[in-house]
Amino acid sequence: MALHERWAKIIISITLKKLKDALTDLLPILIVIAFFQIAVLRQPLPHIEEVLFGTVLVVIGLGLFV
Repeated sequence: MALHERWAKIIISITLKKLKDALTDLLPILIVIAFFQIAVLRQPLPHIEEVLFGTVLVVIGLGLFV
């Protein structure tokens, strides 16, 4: 295996771990917001596609900058 392939595997591994950690950090907040929206306000989540896209961007941002 060439040196650049090993470095690529290391970088991908580190990046995936950071993204998983960011999602793990964000998940309790998402659960509380969804519970409050559905159980307390008794309304569906508005614009769910936009919310999910924003959530993905937040996870990527946390993974890259934290």
